[in-house]
Amino acid sequence: LIVLPRGAMPLDFAYRVHTAVGNSCVGAFINGERKPLRTPLENGDVVDIVRGKTYRPLAGWEALVTTGRARSYIQRMIREAEDSDFGHLGIGLIDRALQRSGFQKDDMNLADVAQRLGFKTEQEMAQKVGRGELATSMVIQTAFPGFQGGKEIQAGPVDDNHAANLIVGEHVTTGATLHLCEVCSPL
Repeated sequence: LIVLPRGAMPLDFAYRVHTAVGNSCVGAFINGERKPLRTPLENGDVVDIVRGKTYRPLAGWEALVTTGRARSYIQRMIREAEDSDFGHLGIGLIDRALQRSGFQKDDMNLADVAQRLGFKTEQEMAQKVGRGELATSMVIQTAFPGFQGGKEIQAGPVDDNHAANLIVGEHVTTGATLHLCEVCSPL
């Protein structure tokens, strides 16, 4: 028996059972019938939660809960997912900046650079780079003091050996003209 406030919805119930149940909730059966997650629960309802394999909140999930407990779990999960995404993006941007500067990934100890820049972990530093709050040039300068800049990209045709340093992707037409932004270092 789980007691919920009036107007609670199936996602509130799922989070009340366990955080993992709420995080993986994809649907609900109320009194044996499949119902949308936006259905308010009534006193005495029997709720079965349908769980998926993913642990990622969907857009608008906060509108499907009425309790502060469920809302805080959803906000925390969204924040953790964003941090992970920005961390991956930051690592990619750092790798690209290293390539453009003529260095290899193994030439730099990310944990040491993060510590010298005042971060607790390299993931924290990568998140700041991914969010655009820390420039990759600052990371390169900290890793290689005295370094004065990378290879300049000149206008004109690029041979196949160097094209991979400029753009990565599928279905790119051979011979297409590319204009790279000089400010944001596209990844």
